[in-house]
Amino acid sequence: MVVPATAKDVRNKAGLALWMERVLEECERASLDFGADPVHDLRVALRRCRSMADGLRVMDPNPAWKEMKKAGRQLFRELGELRDVQVMEEWVRRLGNPDDPVTNVLLQFLASREAHLKQQAALALQEFDRKQWRRWITSLPRRAARMRTGSVIQASRA
Repeated sequence: MVVPATAKDVRNKAGLALWMERVLEECERASLDFGADPVHDLRVALRRCRSMADGLRVMDPNPAWKEMKKAGRQLFRELGELRDVQVMEEWVRRLGNPDDPVTNVLLQFLASREAHLKQQAALALQEFDRKQWRRWITSLPRRAARMRTGSVIQASRA
């Protein structure tokens, strides 16, 4: 059963609306220095939006779900290798001996790779269409709110 969404429902910023807003917030945080925590948090927010879009697309075939998911996937992928390098660097620091020449060479390599990947991430973030994302923040949570939890449609998909 479809229930109309009210402006109040969308303003409450729960579920999809919350995570879509969070993507934009984390974009701002990540763009400052592409530190490990902001990159991780942005990827988490993107992953959650994409996962919710997957589930909602089953019940609502609107093409905007697929478009939002694709936009999120592109940025998510661009940040993936950077995040991998950041995690590796953390583990090398944690497990390696600071006096070990192999540890130092590995850390130098990872730092160089991280600098290059931060440049790529900055370009990907520039290409990320935040205006379109804001439009989806308005329209997609409203579409999602029209689907009542526990409805016959959702029960038949389980």
